[in-house]
Amino acid sequence: MGDRTLTVEALVLPSPLLHREAVFRQALARDAGIGRARFALDAEGGLVLRARMPVGKVTGEELELLLAEVYDLGEVASPAFVALAYDRETNP
Repeated sequence: MGDRTLTVEALVLPSPLLHREAVFRQALARDAGIGRARFALDAEGGLVLRARMPVGKVTGEELELLLAEVYDLGEVASPAFVALAYDRETNP
């Protein structure tokens, strides 16, 4: 985006132990049609949500909306990723 960009990053899942490809495939599928946040891999192979915004567009309201988007997407996606990565049922 440029030299002056605000980046928000939230860890969703440490590096998956099992079914890595399925976890990453599901993350890519969830990226389609969502807002400013995108799934990415961090340096250790963990799954993160990353959102960027030009500093010139940062206001209190926009920051709140961006953080809410990252939080909501992480909360919705995490159970499915954990179930895949650790071979657990989503509804025990």
